[in-house]
Amino acid sequence: NMSSAASTSFLPARIEGSTFVLINPRPQECDEFLAMLYNDHSAMKDLMFMTRHNVGGWTVEDAVKRRAFMEKINEDGAGLNCVVQMKDGSYAGVAGFRDLHWWNRSAEMGIILHPNSWGKGLATEIHYIFLKWAFEEQNLNRVEFKTSVSNEGMNFLCKDVMHAKLEGTIRDCFPSIDCTVFKPTVSGAEPADQGTVPLSEVTFTDVNLYSILKSEWPRAKESLLARMQKATA
Repeated sequence: NMSSAASTSFLPARIEGSTFVLINPRPQECDEFLAMLYNDHSAMKDLMFMTRHNVGGWTVEDAVKRRAFMEKINEDGAGLNCVVQMKDGSYAGVAGFRDLHWWNRSAEMGIILHPNSWGKGLATEIHYIFLKWAFEEQNLNRVEFKTSVSNEGMNFLCKDVMHAKLEGTIRDCFPSIDCTVFKPTVSGAEPADQGTVPLSEVTFTDVNLYSILKSEWPRAKESLLARMQKATA
């Protein structure tokens, strides 16, 4: 059940799930949660470059800027960023599409759930809802997913549940820290702030690239629904 956004945007204002609601980021309501989520190294173990751990971690002020960035992408129709809110009012994570490209009808989907929300079937249902919206309502032709080779849960969901096509492995794609802290110099990259590890100590992780095409959606849809029904049986 998707209601229309209050603005002129085509994006839904909220998307109802069975035990949760996907909502556009709201001012102040979820800033503390976002900071906590991005600071949680269990939730972010495959996305450590997003944790800002090398510069003191996320503050609420950082989360305010992040939420504003997410809202701007939504307003511009360049993506669909949502916060996952449980029906009891608590927050569970973030999910959505980044890089919505209308010229070739494609998008990249991502999801981050707090460890307290793992094992409840949320990821399966959230992927079903977003992919249904993408392929059936927006007529996208392609949705892709990038995940660390070590992320067993997401690789299983992509390969074994959604039957997504593994297009290849992107070598050394995700760094252990956000490398924008290094400023370019004539002699190479130097830390932009004190306390940052040398660039030579930054490690990189290989990333698997999966995709589902519109023609492949019926099979993925059937498999996701079957897994959702099994979880509630």
